Amino acid sequence: MINISMKTKLVSFQHLVFTLACLVGSAICVVVRILRHDVSAYSSEFKYLLGIAPNFGAALAILFGIEIYFTILIKKSKLIDSSPKEFGLIALITFFCLALWELLQFVFLVYPIDVYDIVATLVGILFSYLLFLITPNKQLPKEIYNSI
Repeated sequence: MINISMKTKLVSFQHLVFTLACLVGSAICVVVRILRHDVSAYSSEFKYLLGIAPNFGAALAILFGIEIYFTILIKKSKLIDSSPKEFGLIALITFFCLALWELLQFVFLVYPIDVYDIVATLVGILFSYLLFLITPNKQLPKEIYNSI
């Protein structure tokens, strides 16, 4: 068994990509929150994108955040990452939790259920799964690893 301390660096290209995807998803949510402050000057298409972008961003941030936590802290492994089946299960649970959030907003906060929000969440989950499948799990070059 591999024993790694909490000072472990991200050592695979996959970990680096997943961390960046998590940060991009979080940034989307923050930027949209700022831009939604005054929507009167925006076109209807841009307002639509501002409406669904947080769902896409949340799907990215939550899914890759869970993956990073799961592989680095729980498995305590540098190079043993989730299988596509494990990541698919995490993706499915994330989708159902975010869809449940839409339902809870309808029940408790009296917001309408927006099908486009659920579709944006699904697109974010599918994009994340595709990114997971195409990102190689290889060691970072020593120059990059030493600079982190």
